[in-house]
Amino acid sequence: MNYLLVKDVLKQDYFLNFPPANQSLTVMLFNNHCVGKLIVTVLFFLLAIQGFSQQTAITQNIRGVVIDQDTKVPLIGATVELLSIPDYKGVVTNGAGNFILEDVPVGRHTLRFRYLGYKETLRSDVLLSSGKELFLRVELEERVEQLDEVVIKSYTEKERPINEMALVGARSFTVEETERFAGSLGDVARLVSNYAGVTSQNDSRNDIIIRGNSPMGLLWRLDGIAIPNPNHFGQLGTTGGPIGMLNNNLLANSDFYTGAFPAEFSNALAGAFDLRMRSGNSQKREYVAQVGLNGFEAGVEGPFLKGKSASYLANYRYSTLALMHDIGLPTGTGDAIPYYQDLSFKLDLPTDNIGNFSLFGIMGKSNIDFQPSREPESTENNTYSSAEQSTDYGSDLITTGLTHKYYFNKKTSLRTTLSSQISSSGVDIDRYQFYWQQEDAGNYTLENEFSFPAVDNTYREWKTTLASHLKYKTNAKNIIQAGFYYDHYNLSYQEIVDTAHYDSNDSTHTVKRFKTLDQEEMLQLYRIYGQWLHKFTDDVSMNLGLNYMHLGYNQTKVLEPRASLRWKFAQKHAFSLGYGWHSQLPPRMLYFVRSNDEKSNTIIKTNKNLDFIYSQHYVAGYDYLPAPHWRIKLETYYQDLSNVPVEQQTSNYSVLNEGVNFFISLMDSLENTGTGENYGAELTIEKFLSNNYYMLLTGSLFESTYTGSNNLAHNTIFNTNFVVNMLGGYEFEIGNSNRITLDIRTVWGGGKRYTPVHDNWQELEARDEDIYNRDKSYSRQSKDYFRLDFRIGFKQNNKNFSQEWALDLGNLTQHKNVFDVYFDTDTGQYDRVYQQNVAAFMALYRINF
Repeated sequence: MNYLLVKDVLKQDYFLNFPPANQSLTVMLFNNHCVGKLIVTVLFFLLAIQGFSQQTAITQNIRGVVIDQDTKVPLIGATVELLSIPDYKGVVTNGAGNFILEDVPVGRHTLRFRYLGYKETLRSDVLLSSGKELFLRVELEERVEQLDEVVIKSYTEKERPINEMALVGARSFTVEETERFAGSLGDVARLVSNYAGVTSQNDSRNDIIIRGNSPMGLLWRLDGIAIPNPNHFGQLGTTGGPIGMLNNNLLANSDFYTGAFPAEFSNALAGAFDLRMRSGNSQKREYVAQVGLNGFEAGVEGPFLKGKSASYLANYRYSTLALMHDIGLPTGTGDAIPYYQDLSFKLDLPTDNIGNFSLFGIMGKSNIDFQPSREPESTENNTYSSAEQSTDYGSDLITTGLTHKYYFNKKTSLRTTLSSQISSSGVDIDRYQFYWQQEDAGNYTLENEFSFPAVDNTYREWKTTLASHLKYKTNAKNIIQAGFYYDHYNLSYQEIVDTAHYDSNDSTHTVKRFKTLDQEEMLQLYRIYGQWLHKFTDDVSMNLGLNYMHLGYNQTKVLEPRASLRWKFAQKHAFSLGYGWHSQLPPRMLYFVRSNDEKSNTIIKTNKNLDFIYSQHYVAGYDYLPAPHWRIKLETYYQDLSNVPVEQQTSNYSVLNEGVNFFISLMDSLENTGTGENYGAELTIEKFLSNNYYMLLTGSLFESTYTGSNNLAHNTIFNTNFVVNMLGGYEFEIGNSNRITLDIRTVWGGGKRYTPVHDNWQELEARDEDIYNRDKSYSRQSKDYFRLDFRIGFKQNNKNFSQEWALDLGNLTQHKNVFDVYFDTDTGQYDRVYQQNVAAFMALYRINF
């Protein structure tokens, strides 16, 4: 007998409201005493305006390093010029490639960087504040064609990724954008949901859906190492969650990929985050403190020894609502308190002779407990819990990495990282049955209650990774890179599903339990890659690569070719092509799902021979730069998915629809015979920040389909068909050193997909059969999604510190967006669960000193 169907039904019932869509963890943070918070924020804002009268000139330092884009070797003697002040101010880099511009007035500035034989570059509209020195890491590209005595106009292609190997389907983003864009809330995942090809229409989570792919297809990478789900309340096997652990105060400018990415990125189908943690200030100790409804934060950075290059950086955050509850203040959330905390750090230890060492880490812990209400109707005692269940959910993450980088010479470098990552998640769900006796109108007495454990799971993974990358630049035209990753997993999966039968004749309950997972296992994944970047000219580049993956558990293997080309055929026009074979393991726990073989009456593992999922991605793009700081980009793509796990028996199931909830369906008897197809076109019109304003318009049209073992083509659950994002913002300069920022964001996209019931659903229900028409899975679509967000901020610079106040206003139009659709057999109608449909407020205060 297979108990998975029972378990899936249980999970649909329980997780639909974990937390309830209209009262998500995010909303619990946003809407708690929102009016009071708004008043307090306005008062802070008014107090801050008192600083407007300050007219004394305030200055700060700009420091940085200038390096070769390909080898990362410091460039000695590079010229650094400040272009945004009337008087000339410039310096040259020292023997380590470092520079410092002292006593620069606070505000936005433009800098120019030059070095003989390299392309000039500009860094425009960078923001310098009084509470913290500004550090710039500048990478210059060596010219293929050396020009004599020719003046070339400086221009920075802000749209280009930091990784020189990425020629298509990638872009960079700045840390400032994670705060500037309304609705981003300092979360890099919510930031990139504004980019073309990306959708995320669950307001309670930050899942990233790229070109119709499952969020499971996303690779999170930090300082060159793949990391587990970096979100609080995140389930193993998924990539999103309600609250991100990655602190934007600690990140450097990074890259985001949407397909056909270089060979160094592997075990991912859809896209990749290539995040970089910045280094601490090696010359001066600095502090930051921040408070908002998403947490109390404190951070520190500085040098180990003054005058040396070694530095440290650390930041700690604790849940605001948890702290309020701990000290006895009312939270407005009943007994369901979201507890979470995280710590991020980085140590940099450069040496004179044996290279540079760095140690980084992220640690996070989260937990929430929803208890049932013992009242006929929900009360204020616990507004966010179901009356028929209790749910105790938690997740933990510890990720550390030690990196050594060594330069053999100016052309050859070796980077090696040893990383240890421990991630876990667990949920205990108990089901309650209450029996009430009505005494009179409006009064009930609890006669009896019965509870039994419905789902009890604990997933734990300990991954040790050894990675090494060798990069060799033969000349300005050719860069060769090769490397390997060795991942060793210690896995522990435990899941018990209980079902109960109530006998009304004698008021007894029979509980039957089955272990769908009970595994302690080791697993090894080997990955080897090589890639070659060839620059025919300064305007034509080609990247070729190969990646090989081997899973030691069942000896499956795959070889993946990659290729891309970028041709800048005119000063303002560029064309790009890309192809990538990308493969990914199914969720690891699926390999160990247990099922009961009725013939032999034994427990077997039917998924142990699952293979990689395959994806072939074709991308073509066109870039047009109509004016300085403006960009228009059109990109089209086709993605062919194969070898997808589906059920051996005829069904509509496909693993391509997993990954957007707090759980992974533990299906047994899977085989790699499913397929999928994604294709579409994307448009980006962007005006980067200059002259105090920016704009971003992105639009995506796409189709996302799959085929299960029933050999029928279905829409994927992620096939919303279109999404349009419109963003903009303006800065008002107040006095010599203060500014007010206004930002707005609008999202309009197709509605969520759902499955209809059979016309004869009543007959099927009477026979206790499935009433949903699985042959038409996800064929119907809810009303369009719409959301309007707004952000107002005030930044004040004082002599020795800077302050910032901000207020995020979400869903200003109070639009009712559908979270889920289910069929109510009592009424014979489709019922809709809506996401939070009231305006949400989130206040923030930060001080740097």
